[in-house]
Amino acid sequence: MSREFENFVQIYLDLECAYDTKEGLHDTLHSFKPSYVEAVRKEMEAVLGERSMSLSDYEGLTSIEFEDEDSLYEYLDGIYRHLFGGLSHQPAPPV
Repeated sequence: MSREFENFVQIYLDLECAYDTKEGLHDTLHSFKPSYVEAVRKEMEAVLGERSMSLSDYEGLTSIEFEDEDSLYEYLDGIYRHLFGGLSHQPAPPV
């Protein structure tokens, strides 16, 4: 996992921020240097394609527990679509 992606997840998808879906995550990410945005995009694509992040990896970075990997990857896919695919609303993790 790249340092950029790990930092992004720890800071912007952690327990304190993930449920605040009105803060403008898309705009926040895209306000950084294009190289940082591209690094996050590439790593998210790799994680989604390879399903390389475990439930414990994600919980360790964010303090958010998911019931199963399918629900984690559904959430991450929604975040990816919000950040890079035109999904207007930011998804929140399941409660």
